[in-house]
Amino acid sequence: MDPVVSRGDPPAHRPRAAVRLPLVVLGIGLLLGACSNPHTDLTPTAAPVATVALGDALDAMLRPAGPDSAEAFLRSLPPANEVRDVHVANPHDPRWTDTVRTLDYGGLQLTVYRVAATGDRFPIAVRVTSADARGPDGLRPGMTEAELRLRLGPPSEVRGSSLVFRVLAPGRAPYALTAELRSGRVTALTWSAYLD
Repeated sequence: MDPVVSRGDPPAHRPRAAVRLPLVVLGIGLLLGACSNPHTDLTPTAAPVATVALGDALDAMLRPAGPDSAEAFLRSLPPANEVRDVHVANPHDPRWTDTVRTLDYGGLQLTVYRVAATGDRFPIAVRVTSADARGPDGLRPGMTEAELRLRLGPPSEVRGSSLVFRVLAPGRAPYALTAELRSGRVTALTWSAYLD
């Protein structure tokens, strides 16, 4: 049986610092290696914005092709540059805590709602800040407020420097489009689905 090392033992019975240090370094290295699994969706990794198509994200949110199409879209996503989770009470049963996850791909952020009781996931918002992103009707960051109003008409609501449009489009679920403005130009567009 190995002797128990305590503070009162003479120094000859304590492990030497030269032996402890490499063991500590090895332990930390193994721990960091285990935590850096690139297949874990909680580990942010670099992915260019071009890997997530705005049209595909909007279709998955607003025009799903079937009951599993949104989940299939979510499974196909590359790892995000950054992942943020917020836990919220389920609006129908507050005993459950659901998760609102934002996946950041640079110029495109996708927000996904996960129902704790069932595990179901579905996109609830898509926000773009990249001028390269083109939405329905040619909507894009960088366009002028006048161009935006010409395409969509008057906003349903004005919130500070943002315009909110309530949209009912054929073949799509109803949604809100929020345009953030600065100096008369659109800096970001957010399509938001209505939650039940």
